[in-house]
Amino acid sequence: MKKVRVLLMAVCTLLLLLAVTSCGDGLKAPAGLTVDADNLLSWNAVDLARTYTVEVKNVDSGETVTDTTGKTSYALSKLEVGDYEIRVMATGGADHDLTSPWSATFAFHRDYESGCIYELYNANSEYRIVSAGSAGGEVLIESTYRGKPVTAIADSAFKGNRRIEKVVIENGMRTIGASAFYNCSQLTSVTLPDSVTSLGVSVFQGCRALTTVNVPAQVSAIPDFCFSYCRSLSSLTLPDGIRTIGETAFGGTALTEVTIPDGTVYIGKYAYSNMNELTAVSVGRGVTSLGEYAFSENVKLATITFAEGSALKTIGNRCFYNDPQLNGVVIPDGVTDIDDCAFFGCTALSEISIPDSVTHMGLRVFNATGIYASALDFVYAGRWLVAVKNPDAYTKIEATAFRSDMIGISDACFRQAANLESVTLPASVQTVGMVAFQRCSKLVEFRAGNGLLRIQPSAFNLCEELTKLILNDGLEEIDDYVFYGCTKLANNSLRSIVPKTVTRIGYMAFGETRLWNTPDENNIIYAGNWVVGYKENTNLGEVTLSENVAGIADYAFMDCTTLRSLANLSACRYIGEGAFYNCTDLFSVTLHPYLPELKNYVFYNCTGLGQVILPYCLETIGQMAFYKCESLTKLDFSEMVLDEDSDGLVVGTAAFYGCISLREILLGDKVASIGAASFYRCSSLQAITLPDTVREIPNLAFAFCPELRRVTIGGGVGSIGDYAFYKCTNLQSLTLPDTVKAIGKSAFYKCTELKTLRLGNALETIGDYAFYGLENVRELQLPGTLKSIGKYSFKGLSRIQILYIPKGVATIGGNAFYGCYNTTFYVEDGADMSGWNIRWNSSNRPVVLHADLAEDGSYVVSVTVTEGSILNDRRLTDAITPITSPVRAGYTFDGWRREDGTVVPTSELSEQAVGTTLTALWTPVG
Repeated sequence: MKKVRVLLMAVCTLLLLLAVTSCGDGLKAPAGLTVDADNLLSWNAVDLARTYTVEVKNVDSGETVTDTTGKTSYALSKLEVGDYEIRVMATGGADHDLTSPWSATFAFHRDYESGCIYELYNANSEYRIVSAGSAGGEVLIESTYRGKPVTAIADSAFKGNRRIEKVVIENGMRTIGASAFYNCSQLTSVTLPDSVTSLGVSVFQGCRALTTVNVPAQVSAIPDFCFSYCRSLSSLTLPDGIRTIGETAFGGTALTEVTIPDGTVYIGKYAYSNMNELTAVSVGRGVTSLGEYAFSENVKLATITFAEGSALKTIGNRCFYNDPQLNGVVIPDGVTDIDDCAFFGCTALSEISIPDSVTHMGLRVFNATGIYASALDFVYAGRWLVAVKNPDAYTKIEATAFRSDMIGISDACFRQAANLESVTLPASVQTVGMVAFQRCSKLVEFRAGNGLLRIQPSAFNLCEELTKLILNDGLEEIDDYVFYGCTKLANNSLRSIVPKTVTRIGYMAFGETRLWNTPDENNIIYAGNWVVGYKENTNLGEVTLSENVAGIADYAFMDCTTLRSLANLSACRYIGEGAFYNCTDLFSVTLHPYLPELKNYVFYNCTGLGQVILPYCLETIGQMAFYKCESLTKLDFSEMVLDEDSDGLVVGTAAFYGCISLREILLGDKVASIGAASFYRCSSLQAITLPDTVREIPNLAFAFCPELRRVTIGGGVGSIGDYAFYKCTNLQSLTLPDTVKAIGKSAFYKCTELKTLRLGNALETIGDYAFYGLENVRELQLPGTLKSIGKYSFKGLSRIQILYIPKGVATIGGNAFYGCYNTTFYVEDGADMSGWNIRWNSSNRPVVLHADLAEDGSYVVSVTVTEGSILNDRRLTDAITPITSPVRAGYTFDGWRREDGTVVPTSELSEQAVGTTLTALWTPVG
């Protein structure tokens, strides 16, 4: 045991001597000082050092700060912008009594950084700000960070921050996300660069100290809640490019005057509501719609003016609700609809000009206004009867009781008038509004004046005593449920209940009247000469319509699954919306030769319909008109004869959706447009020819048409929409006319049998996934007009060996050419690749830069070698295949000739001296 203790003491003594000997030499000065991208100072560890002293001297002020750390690193991120001299000293020994010499002085310049937290995105090619981090006070967001552009501020990045007071963003920023500065309570000023194109929902909502902000010219929409409750924001100019202003966009701000640009089309609900300082609004001529409550609850709003030539059509529900100072309003000509309570509570409103273009006036539009208060009982605004204060006071109203120039009765004017028995309208009245006489339980007689054009939905709904109905020649429209529940109303043998001038009868307009108890021998229900329904729970089969039949009301035969055919249908000049909706046994129809329109849903889901004799003068096929007519095999529009002033046939959205047996459709040369998804899932369709009159192939137009082999696109088409020919797997060839400028995303996705692809000479934009999976295409020429190629747009074109990329291509998305395993890219000299995604060529195929292309872009004239101009050469990397020689139609390639006359093969391009220009040698075939 003693021997062990002696041995241990000897070892300890030796270690102590070694330590003393080492200390005797002193600690070495720290070396290798470096600063990384995060402003973290680091150095090499010093043997036996226990701590380090860091000395930081501000060169400008001379102020020196020292600090101690146990690490071999020290954060410099908190330093102010400026120049610094930094030294580090090591400290050791049991009592920290040993010190090293100071390190060499390290010069450090602290750049400005906002303190924000960034993250890479878009294939690590750009930065976006995801959090405020330590940012506060005045924040400058620079255009670059760590050598890469800063292009976005993420959703909620600064949300709720109470430190930032002023933000200036340098050029290059594109998008500012939703709620990015939401409720930044101390933020007073924001400067946005012209590069910003998009602002997110609620981006500045609740910034109650914000007084100064600009909207860049490229922004096209003010999103929902964008500036809502910015209670210090008293002025803001909107650029002309603003198209839409979203919900509550400026609600609760301190704006005193508002000028809406001429380019704006739509103003959302509550957009300018609850603004305590707003006094005047000027609406630009492009605005077509004012949303619900758009200018409501503005206690100082006195004037609203509309630009000359205003396009305004609708004024929404409660648009100017409770604006007590508003007066002297002139509504522009062209407005058709003023919705419920639009001016309700505008107590100072005593004068308003309403154009004759208005065809619908909602309920209580002018209640609690000066107009309402000054009226005796019948309340008029312009030429409209807008309210009746005491409708129960009337039993019989003659035409002379109304103003002689009155043109309309607004919604609900006489609704539930308990004692009203008879009404006669003056000849001036054109419109009877919705529910205008609904539930007038004693109303027996109604006589229209000679000028009545339209009766709006449910106008006489549930008038159970109505028996004497005199409607005028000239009446055009009887809308949905107009006489529904008028249980005593029947056809009149002396005078037709429906005038011959009527062109539309809405759904159940005569439902639950006596007409429903008196069907004809075929169990068909008529109102005058109009078919308005059928007796349910009967087997209709093959029906013969009345010889005098004039029209079929909306949804008249809906869900009549036993109807097989209708003789005399060709006599109907008018067929309503959804007239044969879900008539699954209907197999054949012959339409009136002069029928101008097949309305929406007219033959919806008529799965047995195999034959349609079309009108000669058809101008419109409504949306889903032939939806899932699975037995249709052929349609021929080529014999149509249209009026000279007609723009041509319009085919609506999803008109032939799911017509799985439709093999042939002849559009002729009279088609003006086809709607989105118009031939979606027409799985038997084999060919289509679009005439020159068609300007656009819209989204999903021919998607999932697997038998479509031949497509001829007319010379008028300017764009091809998203998914237009998605998975048309048997399409053999495609030639685009020189008019096509844009191809949407996934437009020709997985058209796997496509072998020939020729793009037109006007093409500018190719969308994401546009030509994804075209594995059989061997040749492709990109036009010189091309500017943008989307991500994955040519993925999987593995048979293409050469592709020339014009210099005008400014953007290429990630993986655009992924899977093009045999392609060599020749990029035209002058191309700016800064906008190309870092993974545009994610298969790492060879790329030859600085190629001089022929004027038509079809072949290479020469190549100039520069530093790094040959990318992914197998000789330089582990690429699978070598650079491929260029191609030219009708020629063979014979190599590259240098200026000294030497001819070199393509495989030696990367070996040529920088500055060498090589001319491609071409020999004509034969």
